[in-house]
Amino acid sequence: MVYFSEEVGIDRIKPGLTMKIELDSIKEFTGGELKSTITDVDLDTVKTEIPLKVSMPAEGTVKLSVMDKGVVYTFYAVAVENVENNGIQKITFKLKSSIRQMQKRRFLRTEFVAIGTFKIAGKDDVFNFMTKDISAGGLRFLTNGYVDLGQIIIINMLLDENLRFKDQKAQIVRKVDMKLSDLNEYGATFLDLNPSLEDKIKSFVSKNELKTRGSKE
Repeated sequence: MVYFSEEVGIDRIKPGLTMKIELDSIKEFTGGELKSTITDVDLDTVKTEIPLKVSMPAEGTVKLSVMDKGVVYTFYAVAVENVENNGIQKITFKLKSSIRQMQKRRFLRTEFVAIGTFKIAGKDDVFNFMTKDISAGGLRFLTNGYVDLGQIIIINMLLDENLRFKDQKAQIVRKVDMKLSDLNEYGATFLDLNPSLEDKIKSFVSKNELKTRGSKE
């Protein structure tokens, strides 16, 4: 299992989600955590409620974790307001760091740009696409075509001389809102992937990650 991390916007933090306050990140406490419910989110503040009275020092930075299905968002913040009302502690946190999305993935993923084509299963129209990243589980790509979530597409693409996708089936599992672009971004998971092709993708991803990391050092 691979852990994937990326920086995301505060729009991922929504009212109603559960947020953990890690007490061992506060000097007055020795360990443990509190679970709270997010009530409101603004540009750089998150408001939450807990059924306990816990004094959050305004000068102290606390680590927060927000859970949303299989994804965890972590960030650091300072409690700037702490009010008790009928036994409920209402705390306003001001962000002091970026928000990181932490997610478990079965396969290692690598950023790589390649050009390919796809068709929606059962249709003849062919669309060009450009990859953003790829793993043995699927890929993320940009296209001027439009596909509905859940639809099956047929992919043809050459990553290198030893790795070719020929009529490979995949299912659209994610669509990213691209308001400022004429392109659409999708995430797709491979279906009925040949074990030999899966091994080749794993090898390609590992080599590309080593190459990418080496160029940054």
